[in-house]
Amino acid sequence: MKKILWVLASLIGVLLLASVIVNLLLDREQLTTRVQDEMGDLLGLDVVFEQSLHISLWRGPQVRAGQLTLSAEGEEVARVERALVRLRLLPLLRGEIALQALLLDAPQVHIERIDDGVFRPALGGRGEGSLAPLMIPRVRVRDAVVQFHDRPGDRQWLLRGCRLQLDDLQHAGGEQSDWLGSLAMQGRLACDDIEQGRLRASAVTVEFAGEDGQLLAEPLTGQAFAGQLAGRLRLDLAAQPAQYSLQLGLDDFSLDDFLAALDEDQQGSGRLTLALELEGEGADWLQLRQSAAGTLSLTGSDLVLYGVDLDEELDSYAATQRFNLVDVGAVFLAGPMGLAASRGYSFTGMLRGSGEQTPVSAMSSEWSIAQGRARADDVAMRTEQSRLALAGELDFIDYAFADMRVAVIDVDGCAIIEQRIDGPFRAPQVARPNVLVEAMGPVLDLLERGLNALDQGSDCDTFYRGSIAHPEHD
Repeated sequence: MKKILWVLASLIGVLLLASVIVNLLLDREQLTTRVQDEMGDLLGLDVVFEQSLHISLWRGPQVRAGQLTLSAEGEEVARVERALVRLRLLPLLRGEIALQALLLDAPQVHIERIDDGVFRPALGGRGEGSLAPLMIPRVRVRDAVVQFHDRPGDRQWLLRGCRLQLDDLQHAGGEQSDWLGSLAMQGRLACDDIEQGRLRASAVTVEFAGEDGQLLAEPLTGQAFAGQLAGRLRLDLAAQPAQYSLQLGLDDFSLDDFLAALDEDQQGSGRLTLALELEGEGADWLQLRQSAAGTLSLTGSDLVLYGVDLDEELDSYAATQRFNLVDVGAVFLAGPMGLAASRGYSFTGMLRGSGEQTPVSAMSSEWSIAQGRARADDVAMRTEQSRLALAGELDFIDYAFADMRVAVIDVDGCAIIEQRIDGPFRAPQVARPNVLVEAMGPVLDLLERGLNALDQGSDCDTFYRGSIAHPEHD
């Protein structure tokens, strides 16, 4: 008797479901509109199916669609090759559309930042900018390509081969501050390649989880410049304004690969290690930059720069007049911060193809970051017979060099030759090298003896007091 009742109940359920679906299918336009609206509420975008929907009951009720577009205020955000929408059974029996899972295949996403807080297409929800409450157990995206153009900073990001897994995604809806503060999810993001200008990272993956707007992304892994990338990111989206903290490391990466990112003809050898800690807060990109605080460290030893013999150049006063210290300082001493700062600056090619080389026995690149500025604390390198040091700041609010100076320093840390670079990153003003002391004979001899040996009548203003000691000579 129980088995008969169970079979009857199952049959009645199937008939009810079939009747609901048949009714919907009889009005395919209504079905399309309702599924589009449900997906639109989920994504905060306008959804349009460009091809007819296909309904299936296999493994539960689901809708397949090919070629759909996502837009905001009439401007296209993304084009998706295929989509699969799985529907919840009980709401469907009541004639309601509720998503159980969403799968997007090969989306192409295009976003531009026009100004602080202003995007094209406009993001942040449909209508008045608010989102409906959300709860969806499963979201999957595969083979995504994302292009982001930051027009004020004139930077373009390209993410390729991205795969996203989201589970238990939910928020309470409302204005942006409301739904971000209630956001909860867990998942994983992986991208084959991430490119920004000449920077490239591959095999990037990050796992994340959180609730009530408190999200932790850890571990974050990947590869860049033939080195291993590792880090963690913490976000507090419930705070007003939102807060972040980032720890990022790039271990044992290639100097040669790094120089090739600046110019494919530049060469070097050796391995470097980078460590970055950064925190800040803000409601837009400008506030995030203005509040940025932390440290950056780049270290390496037993390195070689090809294309120039620095010591040989410095040994001749005449050669020194045409020598460009900024090439070494911006490319090498500043490290990745120099790469970020040097976008648009054309290096003179000092490190190319002459057959000469400069062994670097030790280097330090220690920076402190506050209020959007990076200050050189201990930035220097040592060759067999000389030391170069860098002082000044990189201004990431106005994207400019701020009193940046590269100097050849003597045994006492005094500057013998100094070159300045100021102005915007894209069009800096690079002064000619300034030989601060008119010396008779080789400059290297002056570096070894120091200014005090010349009886100048007063002590110099020490340019460098850092950790890199002067070369020792027999």
